[in-house]
Amino acid sequence: MEQGRGAAVPDRPATRLTTWEPAAPSVLWPAAAKLHGARFTPKGGFDTAYLASDAITAMMEVKAVLAGPRGLLSPPTDPWVLVSITGVVHGVLDLTDPKVQADLGTSTAELTGAWAYSPGGGPPPTQGPR
Repeated sequence: MEQGRGAAVPDRPATRLTTWEPAAPSVLWPAAAKLHGARFTPKGGFDTAYLASDAITAMMEVKAVLAGPRGLLSPPTDPWVLVSITGVVHGVLDLTDPKVQADLGTSTAELTGAWAYSPGGGPPPTQGPR
């Protein structure tokens, strides 16, 4: 066993999300967004693991739950699995900060807009080059 910051960890090669192979999906497999495209990941772009802070948000992101005028609706979809993950996040970029948005050349409207479609048929602004 190696010692790592006061906790014993088993001897094994280091694994990072960005080095997982597409043939080995798991709960935190980041290659699905790269293969199929996702909200902030263009198809063929980069490995991304999408997480949500609560179950309703996660289900809304995949359109398994929709917000309607009378509350939440659950349209027929393929089955979904929710997995609880506990972790520590470092180096978060706050995209709600107007200065950060200005530095990135984006806006709240662009970040929260209808990302799945773009007028003119090109990639949505969140997936195109800057």
